[in-house]
Amino acid sequence: MLFTSIESFRMIMRAFTICALLWCLAPFSNIFSQGTWTDVSWSGTDPIARTECTFVQSGNRFYLVGGRGINKQVMEFNYNTNVWTARAAMPANLHHFQAVELDGLIYVVGAFGGNFPNETPKSNIYIYDPVDDSWTTGPEIPLARQRGSGGTVVYNGKIYWTGGLTDGHNGGWVTWTDVFDPKTNTWAKLADAPRERDHFQAVLVGDKIYTAAGRRTGDGGSSFDSTIAEVDIYDIPTDTWSTLPASGNIPFECGGALAVNFNGAVVVMGGEQAGTSDALEKVQVLDVSTGTWYMANDMHRARHGSQAIVNNDRIYMAAGSRQQGGQLLLTSDSNFFIEGDFSGSAPSGTANSGSDLNSGNGSISFPVTVPGNTSSSSDKILANNGNQAIIITSLSISGSGSGQFSLAFPYTLPVILAPGDSMQIDVDFVPGSSGPHSATLQVQHTGDNATVQIPLSGTGGTPPAPVELLDFKVTEKEGNAILEWSTASELNNDYFSLEKSRDGLFYSSIGNVPGQGTSFVIQEYRFEDTNPFAGTSYYRLKQVDLDGSFEYSSIREFHFNQETVQVFPNPVNGSGELFLNINLERKNTVGVQMIDMTGRIVLNQHFEAHGGETTQQVSLNGLANGVYWMEVRTPSGRIMQKMILVQ
Repeated sequence: MLFTSIESFRMIMRAFTICALLWCLAPFSNIFSQGTWTDVSWSGTDPIARTECTFVQSGNRFYLVGGRGINKQVMEFNYNTNVWTARAAMPANLHHFQAVELDGLIYVVGAFGGNFPNETPKSNIYIYDPVDDSWTTGPEIPLARQRGSGGTVVYNGKIYWTGGLTDGHNGGWVTWTDVFDPKTNTWAKLADAPRERDHFQAVLVGDKIYTAAGRRTGDGGSSFDSTIAEVDIYDIPTDTWSTLPASGNIPFECGGALAVNFNGAVVVMGGEQAGTSDALEKVQVLDVSTGTWYMANDMHRARHGSQAIVNNDRIYMAAGSRQQGGQLLLTSDSNFFIEGDFSGSAPSGTANSGSDLNSGNGSISFPVTVPGNTSSSSDKILANNGNQAIIITSLSISGSGSGQFSLAFPYTLPVILAPGDSMQIDVDFVPGSSGPHSATLQVQHTGDNATVQIPLSGTGGTPPAPVELLDFKVTEKEGNAILEWSTASELNNDYFSLEKSRDGLFYSSIGNVPGQGTSFVIQEYRFEDTNPFAGTSYYRLKQVDLDGSFEYSSIREFHFNQETVQVFPNPVNGSGELFLNINLERKNTVGVQMIDMTGRIVLNQHFEAHGGETTQQVSLNGLANGVYWMEVRTPSGRIMQKMILVQ
């Protein structure tokens, strides 16, 4: 029953606490024999009788969906008030399917349409939005895999679909297993089941799909013979099937039964058999840990052709029919009811709320592009502010410059965006002429804000250099070399590598600074070298693009002396004499070398310098006119100075 007062709620909870303790102590076979079936009453509108339909929970409501015959309305049951409400009409005559809920949406995958016995598989998935109370004709099912009356479950955001038949009640049973990804609107074939099976419901336990009961409808010309005894199990992570040994066969073979996962057990309820016009009342329970079947208490009345909901240790079911072939529908009189089982708590759930769709960047802009060439950019759309998935139904580009932009979207619409998830939309810009171009990307969807508009902008023309360097300088601060530079624009700039050299010939990297990718505003950069060479250091920037190409900046000299060395004159002319003015902390040996531009040492001298300031004369007589490197070695390191000799 459902609770009608606080006191009855407390009484039930006390009883449930005692019952739960007994369950912990009871053997598995006794747990299900303790369950009792209870009719649930309601007030207000009576639900519409139906069979070959489904009963599924979304948010904090139960939904009765589909059914053979006319296009019946969706019926919503509010278990807090025990009131039925008629909602949207079905988009088509849909029956013989196992509905599933994913992120608040209700999916109809693999339904039949038409009348007995020549029903035909529907070519599309159908999706019901409980918040908007609307149907969307969803993705097309691959033509070669269309069928009805199979089993469907949800696992890790994807829909798994197995079994079924292609030719109504005439035959065409299949062993197929498929998986559908709503986010990408893509299908994949999985391993075939060991045997054909239809008129059954799949049950997910852990990461395995259990298929029990069912039949091969139309085998030998009969709609109800050829029931299946074996239990087949699909292991999702390994894409493999197995079958329980014969001892694990279902005790009462049947088709059209209701099946659920109840506390880790597979529970098969009702169904229909050959040789009797009445549906079954039996409840068969499979302990998946042992592969053993047990019998639970019979339902109040026979039933087949519907679906059940598990909520707070209770099983709820509605509609269906009491006799074989859809006779004696369970209607809105005393024969129509919801049953609850195992004395659990009242139903619970979080109310559905519609999500908004938003642009991650707010706009998509492109770099200056040569007319006829292609630039690509993207934006992420995000579903947020709700707990129900959004269906992306249309992507289009409009506006005066729409011909300059095109979508590069890899999936066929519609696609589904789960709450909190995002999806990248790529756009190409191919300007037909120079100058600015603009358009608008429109994303239509089922979220609360209906349509998202993303501005597009780009300019045709000659693009700037990959990186336009404004300045590059090196200054000293507290004994460190401070490298600062700025750019006017950047195109696909990955990073800057800072390189240092003692002699201006051989450089090594001392660190990297990330670039801005593509930018058309001034960017400022800074890097601190805490270990500059004594004397002169040479610095340069190596700018590296995203594709790995690079170029160097001009070189900057930086002089840092803990001990000072001054060389003059430069250039050296006339007598060929130059002078070193050296300031050392204490007396020490100083070495002087002159190196020509081939790297050959043409002069090598040493002399003693006193502590404090010393001036030393060096004669360059005998050296040919030209450019040399002078290396002065002091206790703190080497100082390189480029010299010009003109005599």
